Amino acid sequence: MPASFDRNRDWLPYLNNAGETVPAFAVVRITGITAGVYQVSKPNAYGSFLDHAFNQAVDVPSGGKGMLSFAAPVWGYYDTADGTPAFGESWGPINASWKLRKLSVGFLIDGGATADRVLVRPSFQFDVFGQFTGTVAAGSTGTLNVYYYSAGTWTALSIGSQQTISTVRNASGASRAATDKLMAGKRFVDAQWLANLWNCP
Repeated sequence: MPASFDRNRDWLPYLNNAGETVPAFAVVRITGITAGVYQVSKPNAYGSFLDHAFNQAVDVPSGGKGMLSFAAPVWGYYDTADGTPAFGESWGPINASWKLRKLSVGFLIDGGATADRVLVRPSFQFDVFGQFTGTVAAGSTGTLNVYYYSAGTWTALSIGSQQTISTVRNASGASRAATDKLMAGKRFVDAQWLANLWNCP
């Protein structure tokens, strides 16, 4: 990839508030903006829903300033334990990792995998399948265990550990048990996660 690839894009300043070094090309979680400088930390949940960006090609120490990009395509740091990313696959952040992981969501693979980085673009996926961890009354919130549905099989999504989304509101109009299959989506008007009953085939 020519050097001009990374120069000819919009790089924006950020402050590393993670308490540790941000690796080169790492996915970073946006927590705010102060005086024109993005505040970032380490990913702390499953998936990206337009709330993550990517670090530049150098490590940035804790408390240091770096440059990030929302532009696409962009190099992303990925976990080689998940294999080599293939074009069109969904990868994304998980809790407590700087690396993109397979079966998470937020980014689609464009290709060009080399060592532990690959070109990605946003996937604009804003809904997931799941089940509450316990009974949640109508209108109340709970933690959602993330599932995926493939070839007629409903499977709990484990990437190192069971993936979860916290503070998901039960919008189905009735109490939901931990066995109920749900689809949850993020509403960007108020950043709420809303879950409704999903009638799988």
